[in-house]
Formats: sequence, C-alpha cells, structure tokens
Amino acid sequence: PRTTAVARQRVLDALRADIHAGHAHHIPGELALAAGDAPFTTEEVWGVMRKAASDTSPGPDGLPMTIWRDEGWAALLARMYNACRACNRLPVGFLDGTITPLPK
Repeated sequence: PRTTAVARQRVLDALRADIHAGHAHHIPGELALAAGDAPFTTEEVWGVMRKAASDTSPGPDGLPMTIWRDEGWAALLARMYNACRACNRLPVGFLDGTITPLPK
C-alpha cells in the first residue's frame, strides 16, 4: 500500500515526540561515528530495501517485508534515520527483533 505525505509526517511527529519525551535510546558514539557525516538519502534507503530478502519472518511489528517494498517508504525512512542521527537517539524497540525457530 502507498502512504500519503500526511501519514509519513504523522510518523515523523510521533518519533520526534518520543525523542523529546525521553522514550528513545541513545545512539552509542562509536555507532554514530561509523555512520559518517553524510545524510541518508531516499535512493540509498530504497536500494537497501530492494535488496532485502522478502522471504523472512516479520519482526516484532508483524509487518512482512513485502509491505516495505514500496518506494514511498524509503523517503519516510530516510527522514526518520536522519532525525535519529540528528537527535543522537533511537526509538524504544528500534533494535528489537524476533527469532523464529523452524522445526526440521
């Protein structure tokens, strides 16, 4: 599904509110330095999203990778990543993941 500019702005506003309310994790200095100085671009994020495996289990949000295969998300994510870097904080749960055992 495609997103709208209004929906993307709401996500960024929610992220900003979480950061200002202290509900976000600090980004360790070594990770911030490793990220470099250049901002994330929509093209860079879209390139990574296109290459990501689509046959993986969804993460804690329950969204399958196929949802993220929409170029509209790349601009939103690039802005969010840049906001995280500028504030030197990550949203709570941002580094969480789900491990799904597969019986054989």
